[in-house]
Amino acid sequence: MEVASCLGVRHQLGAQKRQISGAPGGGYSAPSFGMMEFNVDVHSGFLPSLTQIAKFEQDPWTVWEDVLDSMKGFRVGTKNSDKAEKDGFSVLVPRSISIPFCAVSDALDMPPVLTYANMVLYNWSLIDPSAGLEASNIHIPKTFAATNSEAHFLKTSVLVKALGPACLALMQSSLDKAFLRDALSICRICRNLGQLSKMIDHITQVLQDVCTDCDPRTFYREIRPWYNGGECVK
Repeated sequence: MEVASCLGVRHQLGAQKRQISGAPGGGYSAPSFGMMEFNVDVHSGFLPSLTQIAKFEQDPWTVWEDVLDSMKGFRVGTKNSDKAEKDGFSVLVPRSISIPFCAVSDALDMPPVLTYANMVLYNWSLIDPSAGLEASNIHIPKTFAATNSEAHFLKTSVLVKALGPACLALMQSSLDKAFLRDALSICRICRNLGQLSKMIDHITQVLQDVCTDCDPRTFYREIRPWYNGGECVK
């Protein structure tokens, strides 16, 4: 079965569940894909819908916070001697760190490794909550290299995700109206697609602007080694 056919069948099945709600006497309401069905928030999209906790201020978590803060700016991937490469690190993570770390990961239902979710999706806050998601209003609490380049790199991903809900709403509206098949719906679909095209252009510009405040040399020499385990890792 073609992808379009599968999509249409699922959309119509979803419409059947919504025909009764709305108008009196079981009136028909336009079919709709609920974004929540795909674990996508209608307001924040793929970003968390709740305000993020910037820092734990109470014991026993303050110890973890202090250690993490002390690691900011630490250089990895530096060229060391052969002896340092062989003896300068531990193969196993100590139990005092690994056990509670894995326990917290299990509680959060996230793997105990660096992921896009814990590095981007849950690693931002608004400087002024009333100002909205703008580049100048986004703060990245945790970085490895403690550089503006890394903060801007992560901020770019947050901005792209923040633009997602508007795009999804336009696509959902167009899909709803496609099943009505009348002249007015076609006009509205054309309008939605025009707006969606502008949104995609805006997202493209946001991605291109990553180079404005993210220096390539800083990224590859100081930031990327944190993501790939350092230059010494084969």
